[in-house]
Amino acid sequence: AVVIDVRDGGVLAMASYPTFDLTTYTQNYNALLADPLNPLLNRATRQVYPPGSTFKMITAIAALESGIVEPDTQIDDKGVYTFYPSPQPQCWYYRQYRRTHGLQNVSQAIMNSCNYYFYEVGRLVGIDLLDQYAAMFGLGQKTGIELTEQAGVVASPEFTESLGGTWHEGNILSVAIGQESTQVTPIQLANYIAT
Repeated sequence: AVVIDVRDGGVLAMASYPTFDLTTYTQNYNALLADPLNPLLNRATRQVYPPGSTFKMITAIAALESGIVEPDTQIDDKGVYTFYPSPQPQCWYYRQYRRTHGLQNVSQAIMNSCNYYFYEVGRLVGIDLLDQYAAMFGLGQKTGIELTEQAGVVASPEFTESLGGTWHEGNILSVAIGQESTQVTPIQLANYIAT
């Protein structure tokens, strides 16, 4: 967990679990090192996780700033996104309830976490612009905090190919909703949201 002061970006609180007792740290150091749960790892700065739906705001900002959508532009959630022959992902709401969100503007899509809306908007924005906006918010890069930290990564064709994979045009759909290979630290995510 990370708590950021939105006025100046200062870290107000940071916690990682599992933890250890600082009063017995010296005596228990070898046991802490051997613990398979790795309590000495500061997960807030040194562990990366997929941002999931929190990334949808970056997709929205990129689309709004580039003029791809306006605040009142509506997209009809049809449940299954069929633009590409494959993949054809479903909105979580359709998958769970077999219903759709219907017409959604950007505010409604964020409020409802409508995957379908962000599949379409992400496809229109494109991977280059999505990556540019993610970088502008500090995702996939070290924050500069005076602790050891992991940089993480934002999904891209170059990253996929560096792992020996093949980037497909349809990969943009999962990137737009915070999936694919995007991995960020909790402190990066806290900074992005505070911004």
